[in-house]
Amino acid sequence: KSGFVELEKASNNLLGICIGGGAPQCPILYISQVFDNTPAFNSGILDPGDELISVNGCSCRGWSRGELAKFIQSIQGNVTVEYKKIDCDLEEGKSADIFLKKL
Repeated sequence: KSGFVELEKASNNLLGICIGGGAPQCPILYISQVFDNTPAFNSGILDPGDELISVNGCSCRGWSRGELAKFIQSIQGNVTVEYKKIDCDLEEGKSADIFLKKL
């Protein structure tokens, strides 16, 4: 399953996600953590393990985590994130970060 979510940035200019993967080690970028009481958390849509496909219509495939973070911080106003849900059942106590590193 994939889709889009529009997020209004917090007053600190952040969405409330931690990004995993990215160039040069990993071909995809994904959400490794969603922080409580942030725009990403409050959306109720984004979860750890979701692949980040594009941000504001710009494909982020092949980017590093740092490149994506800088791009998100440079955006004025709302941020539209295209995501793809990962198809797995995480074992209790295991993070999506550990699961994705095994793929």
